[in-house]
This record gives sequence, C-alpha cells and structure tokens, in this order.
Amino acid sequence: MYRIKPIPSLFSILLIFAVSCTQPHLLNDKKQRVEVAKQLEAQKKLLADNPTDFFSVFNQKMTTEEKDALEFLYAYMPLNDLLDYDGSFFVEQAKIALKSRAEMPWGRTIPEDIFCHFVLPYRSGNENLDTFRTTVYDELKLRVQGMDMKQAALEINHWCHEKVTYQSTDSRTSSPLALMQTSWGRCGEEAAFTVAAMRTVGIPARQCFTPRWAHTDDNHAWVEVWVDGSWYFLGACEPEADLNMGWFAEPARRAMLVNAQVYGNYLGNEYADLRTSKGTTLNITSNYAPVKEVFFHVSNSLGEPVSDARVSFKVFNYGELSTIQTKRSDEQGNLSMMSGLGDYFVWATDGQKFGFAKVHVETADSVQIVIAESPDLETEASFVLVPPVSLKPLEVNTLLADENKLRLQKEDEIRNAYMASFPNEEKIQTEVGDWGDDQSRIIALVQKSQGNWRAIIDFIKRGAGINKRETIDLLEVVSDKDLRDASAETLLDHLQHSTAFEEDWKKENYDDYQKYVLNPRVANEALVTYRSFFQQSFSENQKILFHADPTSLFEWTKEKIKLLDAEDFSRVVISPIGVMKGRIADLHSLNVFFVAACRTFGIPARMNYKNFVPEYFVRNEWRTVRFSASEEIVSPMGFVQIDMSGLNFTPEYGKHWTLAKYEDGNYRTIHLSGRGRQDNGDGKQELPVGEYMITTGNRLSDGTVPCLIQFFSVKEKEISVIKLKFNHVPQAEEVLGVYNGSWSVKTEQGELMEKKDLFSQKQLIFMWLDPDKEPSKHVLNEMISMRKEFESWGGKIVLFRAEKSNAEIAVELKQKLPVNCIFSEKESSEILRDIAAVNPSFSVDFMPVVTLLDSNGQVHYFSSGYKIGTAEQLLKSIKSLLSK
Repeated sequence: MYRIKPIPSLFSILLIFAVSCTQPHLLNDKKQRVEVAKQLEAQKKLLADNPTDFFSVFNQKMTTEEKDALEFLYAYMPLNDLLDYDGSFFVEQAKIALKSRAEMPWGRTIPEDIFCHFVLPYRSGNENLDTFRTTVYDELKLRVQGMDMKQAALEINHWCHEKVTYQSTDSRTSSPLALMQTSWGRCGEEAAFTVAAMRTVGIPARQCFTPRWAHTDDNHAWVEVWVDGSWYFLGACEPEADLNMGWFAEPARRAMLVNAQVYGNYLGNEYADLRTSKGTTLNITSNYAPVKEVFFHVSNSLGEPVSDARVSFKVFNYGELSTIQTKRSDEQGNLSMMSGLGDYFVWATDGQKFGFAKVHVETADSVQIVIAESPDLETEASFVLVPPVSLKPLEVNTLLADENKLRLQKEDEIRNAYMASFPNEEKIQTEVGDWGDDQSRIIALVQKSQGNWRAIIDFIKRGAGINKRETIDLLEVVSDKDLRDASAETLLDHLQHSTAFEEDWKKENYDDYQKYVLNPRVANEALVTYRSFFQQSFSENQKILFHADPTSLFEWTKEKIKLLDAEDFSRVVISPIGVMKGRIADLHSLNVFFVAACRTFGIPARMNYKNFVPEYFVRNEWRTVRFSASEEIVSPMGFVQIDMSGLNFTPEYGKHWTLAKYEDGNYRTIHLSGRGRQDNGDGKQELPVGEYMITTGNRLSDGTVPCLIQFFSVKEKEISVIKLKFNHVPQAEEVLGVYNGSWSVKTEQGELMEKKDLFSQKQLIFMWLDPDKEPSKHVLNEMISMRKEFESWGGKIVLFRAEKSNAEIAVELKQKLPVNCIFSEKESSEILRDIAAVNPSFSVDFMPVVTLLDSNGQVHYFSSGYKIGTAEQLLKSIKSLLSK
C-alpha cells in the first residue's frame, strides 16, 4: 500500500517565504511567488501517493535565490523531466544560471521575468538533457570576456558554429553535448544547442520555429536573443556579421505562423497563442511578417455555440493538411487566430462530428464553422491554398561580411579538424580486433557513430564476451542517431538482459526477435537502461506470469499506470523507467512503456508504424493495445487499393498525397514506409477497418497548392478501390525574361565551355550554391534523390559556388549528383549579375539561385533562397517545355 505523504499548505509555503526574507530573493514579485507556490503544490499533489519522493531535493540547504530558482523550475517542470532526472541535476542547473547572473556584466540588468523564463530554464524544446551548461561555462565565460551583450551573443554563435553545422537527421533531438560530440544536426538541434550556449553566459534566448511553411514543404527553427531590452533573431550555428540577419529572413516573411515555446506562465508584452499549466506558446509572427487576426465562431447544426471545440489550423505540407496550431473555443464558441496573410484550412471538432472551411486571411474578418459532418461522409472537396506573397527582398547589410566570411572559414577548419580525428578503417580494426566475416559490418557501425566511436567500440569489445552475433545485430537495429549518442552501458544493459520469448520461436523467427525483442528502441524516445530496471522492479513470480501469459502484463499496466494525457509533457517521451517510477504517463509514453516492458520479458512487441499504436505477439497473432479505450483487440483489417491510372505523373506518398484515419474527431495521417510509400497502385495496403481521408496536392512554382480531399471507408476483408484525384489548376508556362549575357563557363578541370557546348539539349540549368548552408544542402539532396530523372533528361546542370561561400561541394556529394552536372572553377558572379538584370523581381542575394534557360536565352524558371521542392519544380518546367 502506498503511504500518502502530507502536502504543505499554501500558508506554510508563504510562511517559509516570510522567514527567508532576510536574504535576497530571485522572485521579488510577491504575486509571482504566490503563483509559483500554488503551481508547486499542484505538482506535489499530482504525485502525492507515489512511494518515491520526487521533491526531496528541497530538504537540502540552499540560499533564498537558489530556492526561488529551484521552486520556479519545479513548479512548471513537465512530468517527463520530473520523473526522468534526479533532483541534483536541477540544483546544478539553477546554480549555474544564478552564477552567470552574478558574474556576467549584463547579468543584473536583465529583468526578473526575462531571466526566469529565458535564462534559468534548462530546456528550450524537446531536446534530451545533459550537463552542457556546467561543462562549458568556464570556456564560454572566457570567450566573451570584455564584451558587451550584443558582441557576446554574436561571439557565442561563432563558438556554436565551430562545434556544430547543419545536416538532416531524424526527429529525436539529441542533447547539446551529444550534438557537440557528433558536430552536426538538424535545425531544431542546432537551435536547442545555441539557446543552451546563450543561456550559459546569461543571455536570454529562446527557440523560434515555424511549425510548417505554407509556400514550401518542411519547417525551420532558429533563435532569438534578448539584448539590451529587445529581441533579435539569428541563425543557430550560422553566424552573420550582425543580429537580425539569416538566410531564413526572407522565407520567414512568408510564414503563416512563427511560435516560441516559453517555460512557465510568461506574462510579457507579447501575443500568447496558448497557455497551459506548464508553459506559454507565443505567437511572434509579427516579428517577421505582416499579420492579421481572424475571429471564429463554432456552432452545431442547430446554430448553437459549441464550447471547448478543438479547432486546428492547417497548411499543405509534405502531402498532408499539416496542423500549425490547435486552439479551443470558449463557452460562447468563439476563438481567434493571428497569422500571416495567406490561406489555411480550418478543421473544428467536438470529438465526434466535425466541420471545415478554407480561409483567406487577408480578406476574412469573421468565419462561422458548423460542426455537423459525421466520419461516414462519402464525398470529396477541392480548394486552393495560396501562401503569403513574396515581398520585395530586404536590403542585405554587407558591412563586415568579408571579415565574417574569414571567421566562418576558420571555424569550418576547426570543426573539420575535429571530425578528421574520428578513427579510420585501420584504427577501427586495431581497436576491435578480428571479427572475421563481420569485420566490414563492425567498421561501418563505428564509422556511423562519429564522435561517439569510443563508446561504440567499448560496447563491441565488452559485448563480444556475451554474444558476438547479437552485439552486431543490436547495433544494426537501433537508429544511426543512437550510434552517435548512446552510452556503452545503456547498450550493454539491453544485450545482457534480452530474453527470448521461446528458444524455438527465436530460431525460426530471428529477424522478428532482432526487431521486436532485442531492439531497445520503440519510437522516438532516448535510450535508457530500462531492462535491468524492469527486471529488478518485478518479482520472479510476476516475470514468470508475464512470460507465460502476456495478457497479464497488459492488465497490470492498465491497473497500475495512470493515464494523464491532459498534462503538458513538453513533447518529450517519458522514459519507461520514469513511467515505472511515477506510475503516471501520457498516452504515447504509456505505449512506449508497454512495448519496452514486453521486450524485457521476451514478448515480441512493436509500435505499429502506420498509426503508432502498440502491438504484441500473443498465441501466434499480433494484438493491438489501446490504453485510451482500455482494450486489447485483434484489429479487423481491410484493404485499400489506390488507382493512379490517368495521371500524367507518378505521385509520391508524403509529398503529393497521404492517407489519414479518423480518430476522436480528427483524421490522423498514416505513416507508410518501404513498399507502401512507393506503391504505384498495383498493390494494396492492409489497413484497420474504419473511416479514412485521402489528401492530394501538387504544389505550383509560386508555392500555391490546389488541394483535394476524399472521404471513404475501409471494411473488413474488403478492398476499397480509390481513384487518386488531383485538383488541377492550369498554370501557363511563362517566359520570365531573356538572358543576353555571357555563356562562357570554365570547369574545375580547366575546360572552357561555350554556349554550343552547354546546350546538348534545349534547356540548361545554372545553379549558384553556398554548400555549407542549409538551403543549398536541401537542393543538393533533392538533385541526388532525383538523379535518374535529371540524367534521363540529359541537359547540362552547371553548378557554381556562391561568391560569399567558404565551402565547396564535398567530393562524396559530387559522386552522387547526376552525371550531367558540370562543376565550375569559380563563382561566375558576372553571369549571376546578368541573370539578375533579366527581370526586376529577380533577387540573387540569397542562395541557392537556380534558373532554367533555353538556347534562345529565355528564362523559364527562377528561384532564389530557401525552397524545398526546387528540383521537382525544375523537372516540371522541363517536362512542360519538352511536351511542346
């Protein structure tokens, strides 16, 4: 039986405040201290009947300032942090923040609320946590010595660039130290890293992001810093000569929404989209783009207001109607949305029925949404989503640009020298010894581990004495990111405590054993040593019961773990250990916990990749587990076959179309992988019985997307044949101007090519790149992914390096690009200037610059700056020209 611990009353908390008044407070606003006290009391009440005392850290001696800081952190702490990290970690985070406040010359000039919300917090997004701030404090303090606040912010970003650069990777956000060890990461990881570095030296900072762009696929994250009373933006790990500069500045002016997540209840003079008990979501779109607030009223079919309706605002992105924000209607059915001046799709639901509408923000003032449709709707709807228009580009400040370029070059050299220290094949073989036929597999795994190679080699050496085969198999089944940041101890825990469901089953189904038992990774959580923890947490009788009757583990989980999905979990999964300790979880964390527990006791289990619902193997069949409905079922299945006949192109799943299943008032996109993504309609997809929606869209060159949605049902053991349809909006092939400049190109081999050499066919592509920056990296990756299409076309693709660029295209990338690519010896700024003169709307200040010309000099496509899908738009233009 759990012992219920007494909860301190609000009076006793305030009494402590009064007694400690002889020491200076961090929170001098008494109302703020009262709110923190109330919120902290609520946190304690939530875990009051738990045998673990998660708040014992407050028993240790600390100053009043330290206590204020720690209470602020604990009051608004998401449960994943409270359950997964020791109290001593947060004490150190509070102390290092206060140290920076005391030791940095600008520390005491920062207002209390700005410090508490933007310096003190140990996280800025969904990153894994570590001791980054205490580890690098002395180094960064020395780095900014003698600087003012602005100079320090710019300098810290240069330090970040020395350590980390951009490269696409999976959605889990590595911790700052792990990212520094790897030396690269995606934009969200760079942003979390840069915010942590800024806060380390007491500079208020926050991660900013557009959930999804409207004019192109993908999203982006960057950083804002508070300097001398104002917020300024900068590119994370992408230093410029000044603040408020970055390659994303122009795309951000077309953003429909830019948010910043703030730790705690922030009451600053900024527009808040959402407030929860743990945090604030700021709408800072107006910092970047023209905005307008539209007002909505939600009613039912009788005209009555619907309170607490979930209203989602969506744009077309990666083949789906992707949600950029969700709000709730008030008691009168009202709400509002502040956004950029483009179109969005609005979806409102009461959990059973729904209504939807397309809204053009610039002309809309108030919009009525009627919730009346049922999920058995057999119909379709077409509409066009127009993004915010391109504005006249801002003037680029080129002062100090040359000096900044030299600094970036030096920083690239520092980072590249670090990466060059990773072991080569010969050193890896010396370190790991002879693995016979598996030697090449071992070498490949260690090379993937990047800066984490010591941990992986340590695991390989120690694992060899336990089970050589499973040592390699475990490393091959985890993600590449796990190889880059998992410790040897964590991996050994899973190797040593992995048990088979049945030895005969394991022999006959070894691939399933590797994927669904041995594999420590369930979804997007950080790896922890949950197997040994689970083995110690249950009695031998319980473990025997779970193994003999896996259903009993489902029943135990239902009974013992409280599902609390309304809490703010900071978009981070509570680890299986945290769930076990706290006996509380959100739905996704509970799903991960159950699969992890099954695997620990030798029960094959997995997360269904299509809908992220857990399944486990019982009596020779896969059973679906739904904790939200407290049921364990064998899902009835049906089939859908997509008919693509009659289309003049082959749509790609996740780019031009997606499937979504109806759940609780919303359609949730199904994640297809492997053959499902490539299915051209000849095969069929097996799906759970239910109601579905298919979304299609084919983005035009200006970012506009003609969309179409179709609703249909999947019935048990039946095949639903759905003809894939697109909302076709004619787009006239436009000549953007005529180029009359020089055609002379000198290749990197020294060959001089003239116009007659360049036009082996009717078109030619000129492309200027800054290969070290994210927008150019995207274009290069797109060219590689569409290599066959460009080679089939056969025209020349001339790649120039931008004048301001430090980096060249890496040799390994050149080898992957289409064979019809020509690499120029120099940047050819003369040709670029002549291209800019073709059309007044052409801006060539933002890389990459891409243009398609014919042999008459006519320009048929032009693009400048960040734009996902450039390669596809080029191929569309080429196809249209060739058809004539």
